[in-house]
Amino acid sequence: MSAPLLIDDLSALKRENKEFQKALTKAVTNLKDLSHYSEYIHRPLEEAKDSPSLPHRHPIPVRDGGRSRDGDQPLTIQMKAAQAMHEEYEALIADLSSEVRQLRIELSRREASAAKDATTIANLSTQLSASTSEIQARSSALSECMDRIQDLETTVASQTRAILTKETERKQLDADAVDMRRQLRAADTSAQELTMLQASLDQERTTRKKAEKRVVDLDAKVKVLHGQCAVLEQMHATVDAQHRKDMQLVVEQLDEAKSMLGRVQVDMSDRIARRDTRISRLKVAVLDLQQEKTQWQAQVDRFHKALRSATTADDRIHVERVACKRMVQRFIYCTNCSLLEGPRLVGRSQDGRRGGCRAMSPPGEGAERSADRTRLGR
Repeated sequence: MSAPLLIDDLSALKRENKEFQKALTKAVTNLKDLSHYSEYIHRPLEEAKDSPSLPHRHPIPVRDGGRSRDGDQPLTIQMKAAQAMHEEYEALIADLSSEVRQLRIELSRREASAAKDATTIANLSTQLSASTSEIQARSSALSECMDRIQDLETTVASQTRAILTKETERKQLDADAVDMRRQLRAADTSAQELTMLQASLDQERTTRKKAEKRVVDLDAKVKVLHGQCAVLEQMHATVDAQHRKDMQLVVEQLDEAKSMLGRVQVDMSDRIARRDTRISRLKVAVLDLQQEKTQWQAQVDRFHKALRSATTADDRIHVERVACKRMVQRFIYCTNCSLLEGPRLVGRSQDGRRGGCRAMSPPGEGAERSADRTRLGR
């Protein structure tokens, strides 16, 4: 049956949706960590810029000139070295401040892009939750449809059993009709002999009376058979109408399931395109989303497999409909053949059921069965 396969596919889709939600939460946490890391970078740089422990905050010490001339040269060398170091510190501080400003600009830009990505990820998570709820509703509807199909199959099986019993009765009645025809032929031959033999007029009158009685009996039996055929035709019409309604409902529900799967596939393709554009903008900051892209591609492949399984289920339902039509044709053929049966030997049909017989099939049934087998093989 195709119902368990569809339910398994839907459960797999649910698991994939849960995994995708986990990946989205992980990406959001990574973006939050990036924002915290940017704040951590800002604080030490600002503290380094405003701290009083840097060399440019301290004035260069100037020594007194009340020393000997021998110590003037090292003092001047030390002053020059201190001045050079001071200039180097000032240049280093200017470079650091420019780098800090550039880092702030870059971090503000990345924070804005991260906020946009967080909002888009939240929207995707809401859309995924809505799609999962829709898939659950559709799965429940599909399970109900499969239960209804199983009920229809049981009713069709009971009808086939009843048809087989009717066919056995019809064959027995055909045998009885053959016997009656033989008797009628014998009566015809006796009538010809009576016309040839004029001497036996009394016997001819008696045989005529018997023949008239038989004709009356046969007329009564034919009327009873006509009434039974009318009842059977009415029952067949009601059963056929109910079966057509049920099959039409099943086909409509399957069409709705196909349209829902098509919409889900289109929605997933659009989401994949939007996610590719977001990944190209994030580049280095969101490398984990590239792995999610492969997961989305695998999910689309699973959707294609689910659609293929849905098409195979539709073909099987078509084969079941063809089988039901074949049964209805067989029943019509049996009712048409039962017009010639004799109700006098209906009691013998109950004894004939024990022996068993094959069901007569209308012409053209073998070709339909071969076509159904080729379709199932595909």
